[in-house]
Amino acid sequence: MKRAEFRRCQNPRCQKVFLSMEGDAKRCCCHACSAAAASRRRNASPLAYRLISIDTLLDVESRLRWARTKHPQYAGTARDALFVIRAELDELEQAVRYETPERVRDEALDVAATVLRLLEGDVGKNMEVRHAI
Repeated sequence: MKRAEFRRCQNPRCQKVFLSMEGDAKRCCCHACSAAAASRRRNASPLAYRLISIDTLLDVESRLRWARTKHPQYAGTARDALFVIRAELDELEQAVRYETPERVRDEALDVAATVLRLLEGDVGKNMEVRHAI
């Protein structure tokens, strides 16, 4: 099974960060890279070319570290984790309805962090010792 990883585009004019499957192209699908990578994109996984800004990735990583520090005991079971995620989604919904775009982004980062904690296997663990991602 191939591993997904974040890579920086090797085109010096681009330098965007993108999600790539192991063994796929080393360039993203922006206009600057499209001519050089067109043939590779036809045969590569669609996941390899979804662009995510480096700022967003860094913000999510920072929020994940903060969440692990503030709440070292995340959830005892996957069901408990689902309740935590639903609570964060409710907060996001309230922010979308009544608050500023900055607050919406802040709540969206909280949702991303809680989902990533479930994906990373933080369920049932005490994260006081584990601070690195």
